[in-house]
Amino acid sequence: MNNIAATIGSTVIYWSSLVIALGAAACFLLTISLYCANGGSRTAVAVFAPVSILLCFFFSRLVFWYSHPQQFSSFADGVFNLAKGDYCIAGVLMGAALAVLVLKAVRLIGNVGLFADCLTPGFAISLAMIRLSELFNTVCRSKIAVNNPSLQHLPLASTVLNAAGQPEYRFATFFVEFLLLMIVFVYTMVFFFNGRKKKMYRPCAQSGHLALRFLVIYSAMEIVLDSTRYDSSYMRSNGFISMVQITAAVILFGVLVYYSVCDIKGEGFRIRHALLWLGWLAGIGGVGITEYLVQRHGNWYLPCYAGMTVAVAVMALMDLGLYRMNRFIEEE
Repeated sequence: MNNIAATIGSTVIYWSSLVIALGAAACFLLTISLYCANGGSRTAVAVFAPVSILLCFFFSRLVFWYSHPQQFSSFADGVFNLAKGDYCIAGVLMGAALAVLVLKAVRLIGNVGLFADCLTPGFAISLAMIRLSELFNTVCRSKIAVNNPSLQHLPLASTVLNAAGQPEYRFATFFVEFLLLMIVFVYTMVFFFNGRKKKMYRPCAQSGHLALRFLVIYSAMEIVLDSTRYDSSYMRSNGFISMVQITAAVILFGVLVYYSVCDIKGEGFRIRHALLWLGWLAGIGGVGITEYLVQRHGNWYLPCYAGMTVAVAVMALMDLGLYRMNRFIEEE
């Protein structure tokens, strides 16, 4: 149930909506300032804002409808009836990526990597605000109960209502993600002004690496945090790994392939490539094992999620290790 911030006539304004709108505004203002400061056009950002909002809305609802068809009477009911259902963050990533490609197709942006880099800090803070907004309703449905009274408060626990309408303390999945995303936001700002001064030595694009680093870190976070929820969205033929986890794993694999290709083109195949690939496979294998164990043994939360965190960290480090291998040099 959403907490009401204000009522104007027949219009009800919720706190969660205000927080999300604040995040979207912060994303727009930060993107336009960074992009224009690096030679970009205000028009591109102005067009991107509504296009991305529409596409993010459509795909986030589409993914939710696909995973929960029993909640809706039809496709249109699932996608456009806002009185029912919810959203899936995997669709937000799809919508934002497609919006960038739309701008490229209509030639409002030339360098996709530069635009993506300028968008990344604002996108991080907007995602953080989306997760913060969940404090004002009961969407944060973690499956981890917090029974220790000394831990039954933020940032680790929040109050939710169980099926009987009684309050329970559960792991505050979304608030923890909000805090982590704020740290990632600071990191993206530091990297934007420092890391982007480096020039890639291998035959990679000279921009877009901040966006890829963010996607690696964010995907690793989502693999673990989405597993703590009992209401995740799954493929209709697979109730084991969620849509968010699948999307995150695909992103991590895509970044691994991209930097592998760049490094091999620059220097040829080396044994280090095979070692990093094996490390990545070991990481995703660890994720699969720990996800299986936590679903089979509901009281193994701490060891399973500790192990899963280590496994996704290995996957992320393999990706970032390949980035480092595509050595960079200082610009003259």
